[in-house]
Formats: sequence, structure tokens, C-alpha cells
Amino acid sequence: MRNELHGSQRLEFLDVIRGLAALLVLVEHGLAEICPPYLAWSLKHVNFGQAGVVLFLIVSGFIIPASLQQGTSNGKFWLRRFFRLFPAYWFVILVTYMGTYFDNSCSGVPHEAVSTWLLNCTMTQGFFGQPHVSGVFWTLHLELTIYGICSLLFSLRTLHRSTAICITAMTVYACIGLYRPLIEAKPFCIGGLRYLYFAPLIGLVANGLCFGRISLRAGVCLAAAQIGSLTAIFCVNHLLFPQQIRWAGISFFVSNWALASFVFCSFFLLREKCLPKPMKYLGKISYSLYLLHPVALAILSGRHLHPVFLVGSFLLLSLLFASTSFHFIESPGIALGRCLEKRWRPTQKVLATNRVEEVRRAA
Repeated sequence: MRNELHGSQRLEFLDVIRGLAALLVLVEHGLAEICPPYLAWSLKHVNFGQAGVVLFLIVSGFIIPASLQQGTSNGKFWLRRFFRLFPAYWFVILVTYMGTYFDNSCSGVPHEAVSTWLLNCTMTQGFFGQPHVSGVFWTLHLELTIYGICSLLFSLRTLHRSTAICITAMTVYACIGLYRPLIEAKPFCIGGLRYLYFAPLIGLVANGLCFGRISLRAGVCLAAAQIGSLTAIFCVNHLLFPQQIRWAGISFFVSNWALASFVFCSFFLLREKCLPKPMKYLGKISYSLYLLHPVALAILSGRHLHPVFLVGSFLLLSLLFASTSFHFIESPGIALGRCLEKRWRPTQKVLATNRVEEVRRAA
């Protein structure tokens, strides 16, 4: 979730967005636990946690293609991703596993289910339909899928064609959204888990706008086309299946995506400005904050404390855990990945030189 672009250059506004995304998820989970009536309100109006996830995925769509092109190979890309994601991820699994010995509610997976815990260590449990050790792990399944799609497009040398990718995705979704109600006579609901894969497309378009591969006019046209296709899909399904497809569902979907899009677009427009250091630091520790805030919530859960004190303790404890994890686990992992990548580069140069020599000899 935290990447570099074009060598040492960092797009600092992305750090701020990541930090805000982590805070939205933290607020959603914290209020749902500390203030139960909030959960009912959230399900009807806006879900800050879902908006935060959409933000994370938008950022991935912005930065992952650039990271692939920077690394010049899928191998280097996956090497970086591995050492950025897995050290902190394994640490959370270890902490959660230890917690299940004292309280089974720490995880939905009992500590006796060793095979499930081991599968979680690979971050692929979602592909096998197995439960997640931590409730927040489900988004990492989406991230891996996005990485895989981007890697495939990079191998096919089509990742830079942002407009074509977006048009293809929108066309396929529109065809499915209209085919099901008109041909199969089944309702098609807008939103849900699958629609989250459209979030990276927003980041992909923003990346094209930022680096001049997409004009502002083309970007506006893509946004208008997406809104138009969604409106058409909803109207057709609502007219044919008014009981299953209701306005309440679409308003909830729109509010979540509107919040995420507003936050991203606001800071995208402010990308040339000097942003506050605390907000940028929050972005740096956002991955650990996202992973570890459920641990802080589990520690405080069930304690009869004043709500204000409970909220403050939750925030401070989450930030403390995230900062510690970033400095002592994430950062060393990233450094190790960079060290291995530097060793990789000379090897690649030697192989390239050997291939040239072989061609010359053959000639």
C-alpha cells in the first residue's frame, strides 16, 4: 500500500490519502465497537470503512503501474511487494495467534486450525475460500488480485494504455449489468465486492492525468461514461425488479464512493502543495495502522471505561502499535528488499551481457 515512484521521488499527497484511508477504517471499526447505535446509522447512510478501502484501492491503481514500469520487470516488482507487505502481515498473524490462547474472540479462526493459520501466512486464503485470521485481511486479497492483473498487463505491454483498459472494463461491466436482467431475468446489484475492482481504475486515470498520458477532456469523458453506464444499469434493474433493486441501496453505494472520490480528488489537486508532516507520517505508517488497529480494539473491548477515554485510548494505542511496527518491522523489511534488489541488478546485467555475447558468437 506504500510505494515509490520514479526512483526516490515520492508523491506525498498519496501518503496523506493513505493515512486518511486508514483513519476512516479505524473510525468505522472503533465507533461500531464503542458506540453500537452508530452501526445501524452507518449501514443506512455512509460506511467510513468502505470509503477507506476504496481510497486504498484508488491509490494502488495510481502507483502500482508506475512501480512496475520503474522496476522494469515483474520479478523486481514482486520482490518489492513481498518485503513491503509480508513482514508486518506475519507479525499481526503471530500476535493474533498468541492472543487466541487467552481469548478465542481475538480471531474467527481457533488456534487449533493450524492449516488455516498456515494458509493465512501465504495471504492467499481468500482464493481458497478459507476464513481470514483478522477481519481486515480481506482487502489484501483484493490487493493481490490487482497486482496480478497489473503484472499480466505489464507482461502484455498494455499497462500504459489507461484509456483502453478503462473503456474495456466499463463495457464488460455494462454488458453484464444489462444482460442479467434483460436476458437471464435476474437482478444485478450495483456495488459489492466485485465493483471494488473499479477503484484502481480511478487511480489509473489520475496517473495518466498527472503524467500527461491522458488529457483532462478524456478523463472527464471517462468519468461521465462510467456515471452514465451505472445510471442505465440501475434504472433497468430497478424497473424490472423494484423489490430487489431499491433506491436505498444505490444511495448507500454512491455516498461511500462519493466520499472516497472527494478525498482523493481534493488531495490530487493539492499535490503540488506542501502538506503537513504529521499527515504524511500517518500515511507512512498507514499499512501497520490498518493491520494493527483491530489488536488495539481487542485489548480495549469489554472494558467499562468512559466513551471519551475509550476512544482516546483506542487512537493512541493504535498509533503506538503502528509506529512501532513501521520502525522495527516494516522499515527493516523494506530495507532488506532493496538490498536484495541491488544484488539482483548486477546479476541481470551479467545475464544480458552473456546473451549479447552468445548472439555475437552465433552470428
